[in-house]
Amino acid sequence: MKMFVVADSSAILKRAHKWATTCSLLVLLAPSVNSAVLTPDSLSDIDVQAKINIAVDGDTIQLPVGISTWSTGITLSNKAITLRGSGVVDPSRTLVITRCTNTVTINGQDGKPWRVTNMVFQDGVYGSSYRAIYVMGNCKNWRIDHCIFRDNISAIFARRGQGAANLSYGLVDHCTFYASFVMWSAAFNSVQVGSDGDTSWTRPLELGTSNALYFEDNFFDYPDHFNTNINFKHGGRIVFRYNKSNISIEQYNNDSDDSGRGNFSLEVYNNVFGTGRRGGGEPMCFYGGTGVVFDNTVLNDGSFNRYTFTLGYYGIIQPFNYNWVAGGWTQCDGESPYDGNLAEETGSVTGAVASTITLVCAGKNWTVNQYRGNWVWNLTDNSKAFITSNTSNTITASLYSVAKRGLVYATGVSVASFTARYENFSSNQWVGYYALNVKDFSRGIITSNTSSVIYAALSEGSTNTWRPGNGGFKIVSYTPTPGSDFQWQPGDSFRITNGWPCFDQVGRTFGTDTVDGTTVQKSVPLYLWNNNLAGAPLYCTYNTGLQPQNYIKPNRDYYECSSYADAQSKGMVYTPYTYPHPLTLLDVVDPSSPIAPSAVYDGTGADVDVTYSTTVLHANWTAGADPESGISGYQFAVGITAGGGELVGWNTIGNVTSTTTYKNLLDGIRYYFSIRSVNGLGLVSTGTAVSDGQNVAFDSWPPNWGNGSTVRDGTGIDISTTISTTQLSANWDAATDTESGVSGYQYAIGMTLGGTETLGWQTPISTRTVTHSGLNLSIGSTYYFTVKAVNGFGIAGLALNSNGVVVVSTADATPPGPPSSVRDGATPGFDISATISIATLSANWSAGSDTESGITGYQYAVGTSAGASDTAGWTTIGNVLVVSRSSLILTAGTTYYFSVKSINGNNLVSAAANSNGQYVIAVDTGSPSPPPNIMVVRDGTGEDVSFTTSLTQLNANWDAVVDPQGIEKYWYAIGTLPGNANTQSWTDNGQITFFNAAGLVLSEGTTYYVSVKAENGAGYQSSATTSNGQVVLPPDTTPPGISLVTAQNITANTAAVAWTTDEGATTLVEYGRTTSYGTQTIEDISFTLNHSVALTGLIGNSEYHYRVISRDTSGNETTSSDYTFTTSAPAQPVSETIHAYPNPCRISAANPAKFRIANMAGGEVAVYAVSGRLIRKLTNASAAEIQWDGKNADGQNVGRGIYIYKITNTAGDTVTGKLALTK
Repeated sequence: MKMFVVADSSAILKRAHKWATTCSLLVLLAPSVNSAVLTPDSLSDIDVQAKINIAVDGDTIQLPVGISTWSTGITLSNKAITLRGSGVVDPSRTLVITRCTNTVTINGQDGKPWRVTNMVFQDGVYGSSYRAIYVMGNCKNWRIDHCIFRDNISAIFARRGQGAANLSYGLVDHCTFYASFVMWSAAFNSVQVGSDGDTSWTRPLELGTSNALYFEDNFFDYPDHFNTNINFKHGGRIVFRYNKSNISIEQYNNDSDDSGRGNFSLEVYNNVFGTGRRGGGEPMCFYGGTGVVFDNTVLNDGSFNRYTFTLGYYGIIQPFNYNWVAGGWTQCDGESPYDGNLAEETGSVTGAVASTITLVCAGKNWTVNQYRGNWVWNLTDNSKAFITSNTSNTITASLYSVAKRGLVYATGVSVASFTARYENFSSNQWVGYYALNVKDFSRGIITSNTSSVIYAALSEGSTNTWRPGNGGFKIVSYTPTPGSDFQWQPGDSFRITNGWPCFDQVGRTFGTDTVDGTTVQKSVPLYLWNNNLAGAPLYCTYNTGLQPQNYIKPNRDYYECSSYADAQSKGMVYTPYTYPHPLTLLDVVDPSSPIAPSAVYDGTGADVDVTYSTTVLHANWTAGADPESGISGYQFAVGITAGGGELVGWNTIGNVTSTTTYKNLLDGIRYYFSIRSVNGLGLVSTGTAVSDGQNVAFDSWPPNWGNGSTVRDGTGIDISTTISTTQLSANWDAATDTESGVSGYQYAIGMTLGGTETLGWQTPISTRTVTHSGLNLSIGSTYYFTVKAVNGFGIAGLALNSNGVVVVSTADATPPGPPSSVRDGATPGFDISATISIATLSANWSAGSDTESGITGYQYAVGTSAGASDTAGWTTIGNVLVVSRSSLILTAGTTYYFSVKSINGNNLVSAAANSNGQYVIAVDTGSPSPPPNIMVVRDGTGEDVSFTTSLTQLNANWDAVVDPQGIEKYWYAIGTLPGNANTQSWTDNGQITFFNAAGLVLSEGTTYYVSVKAENGAGYQSSATTSNGQVVLPPDTTPPGISLVTAQNITANTAAVAWTTDEGATTLVEYGRTTSYGTQTIEDISFTLNHSVALTGLIGNSEYHYRVISRDTSGNETTSSDYTFTTSAPAQPVSETIHAYPNPCRISAANPAKFRIANMAGGEVAVYAVSGRLIRKLTNASAAEIQWDGKNADGQNVGRGIYIYKITNTAGDTVTGKLALTK
């Protein structure tokens, strides 16, 4: 072994140390009266360890001047002591030659801050892997400062923790990291830092707080080497600021260590990259997690091979670690279970060819091969296959097993072979297999292989070449696997994915998001601004080796911003932590305690008195103060008495002014937060700030659906048909509950609105998309989803229904119905009569219909007469309702007609429906003039309105104008004065004569004016016409008042519920035989004062509970109290032996006397007084009963008494009896 000891007279080393110490002055202070200074007998590791063993908290181990080789090393465990050298520059320096794996091992403990300062560490053996300082434990405020690390392969290795209680944060400042030689046998990782892996990724993002490991005011200067870096990983939370460096910062995602997690967050700012000596590859490589990068300067001085901030994308990277997770090395491409697997496309299979695994997906209109290289997943049985090609509506896929994955390590561009890194194959082991290039999805059959070289000519890719840095290869067999793992059947649901977002990739952080029903890692973008290369703006670039541009996208995963304000406008919430770090104040004497906050507020903002959560409490407070050492953090406790800690004892947190605690809380109990300040030296305030408490209350109010909320059949946009007879899907908008929040959603399925006969109410789910299988559905029947939101206390809100989906047959032999109307023009629902274009025509139409197999597409043609196709022949398109056809040759003065046919699921075509034509206007290019002015602009959507309560949108409408040149478009603008455009600049509105401008920022009390002008085909514009304005009034927050609730016209099976409101409101009734109701009427969305709803299908002789619900135009909703009514008993059948009933009879128009006998139709009834005088004869040619209204032949009412009746039927049979009339 060759030892290196280099004198400190090195000019480079002096320059480096000068940089690291210019930002602060080291002050050596006398120890406090309660601590001791222990000086070892020598600088040997044995003598130093002896003093550490007897030291107690607060002591300083003062190392002597000299040079010593440490072969055993020292260990410091769970002690708050300082290890202080005598200096780093001759003649008073403390130099340790590292000759053991871990020269200084420190296992810190929370609450026991330790420090290493004023020492020089030098690696004593060329090419060794000795670490200078190895940090473990859970100390939150350790410090390494004013040290020099020379030629150390690993100067500082901060080991990840073991769970939430073992987080370790600290500060490395004013240190120099330097190497004097190039080492090709190993890589210089000057600093390697991790955290607690998986546990770190389960805690919230805390940028701008003390909860991170800080590197500030350091100097890094290493020789040219491809892998010299500062390495952050394993859930690390790192702040790198005010440093100077010539090596790469690498923020890893999924890594090769045992945690398998990437670095969690990285804040990089106010650094200078460049020392004048060639060092790393590029200043920064950002491969995963999130953070901020700003105000950095990169010198163009030869320090780097590439002057870039690189964004990388490695997916799941290491073969020897991920065999148990994802089947070995793989790029995140859609195959791995750790991929995000968000759907690029979804649908249902309408046909499948098992031999070639070709899936027919009718109704699609894909670009040829747009999904080649992606994966298709069968959501019915969770199998997957690699897509080798696709047409407009078919997918050809191959199910293969991956035999080998690895890294391409070729030395040059090749079309036929590559070198596999770290492999030792058997000769020709892979002949006959396919090699896949994951860079461009090209592939080729392997013709031969050596121990490390694969020979396979590529095709079907974008470049079809093996290149250095291509990243990954896969060796696969295309032999399909038999069995149920891959059995496509008509009706199976599928999704196509390319794998985004990858686990821990750039822009991913703590928590989850639900995107289109798929749970993925939460998105918090990386923000970059104000970075420069020698004064010019410096932007990030991609690591081209692993095609990150397919997965890491600007303005989604990261934002390149022009300034801090620009980053804030794009969603960033960030404030840098105090600089310099408060731990540097250890060199400051601060004998006094800090000042506690002046106030503590329950809740997240203004003080609240009530919380409706039984699991979460929030509090926030004003900042504490300390004029000497500043505030480094706070302590909090939560109790059921003011100042108590019965629920949560004293906990220390970072320098933040809010906290959240998660506990099982009791209804009706009041909880209090107590807060104390902690200063830079760890002293705690003597005073305590206490909140006035918050009661936990039961939330009895159900959640609410927002305006326009809907339940959609299917997993995306609303569908009207399905061919599956076993499963149904639905998705819906989010409900809200301002008290306890929405805890989930219940759903049921029935054949009527609100019905549950197909599937009863299910246990609440947290997602807003559901697919329920195992159903028994009937072809031709319509099924409806009903959904209720449930609050945090289990109270369900009003039900919301889908509009139904029809189960259709795949054996449909009848053609579909054509569109009910075809309109000229591209705006759905609107018909135009003329156009000035001589090359393009558009049309829109109503949907066709087919109750058996549904509508899957349309055909259209264009001609000079209705039904003709002489201008554009019949063309098939997807299931869309608008088409524009360009590149036509049109003649001015001619009318052109669109014809449209429907196509059903069995490819049967309907008859054609025709438009009423659009006339091509000849544009006068000789002496054109402006079009006429618009007569009147009306505020609102119909008749002119004078006010609005919306703070975000305005509407207006006007009548069309006519011009010989044709009207090409209308322009509108909005301003706070007539004719102004200071609220909305002039906007192209096409040929539509109304608009709804959303996303505005409007002010209460301000009047807004809409100006509109027309533009003709020659490009001339009319003068602007301005509305009379609409003023923004305060939003209506008062719900409608409900009164006079009654149940009327009650029969055995029906009833009517009526009520009034004090403002126009909607109409809805919930009813049922218990207070759970269970059935609701369809909401009448007309806004009225008097409300009435008919209830049908009731059970006779039963008590019903009901309540009424009305919502005003501002969305305020009122639900009445519970009311009841009882239905009448059902009518009993009349015995055949009874010929007159009711008897006796209190006769009236609603209750006539009725006579019956067999074969009554066409017979007669004669009614006599007891004296024998004929009162009246009654006949009915068709009825089985004849009714008597109690009147004689002259139309006069008869008196009460006994009457004789005689019934004669058509066969001549007679029956005689008595009938008693009462009053």
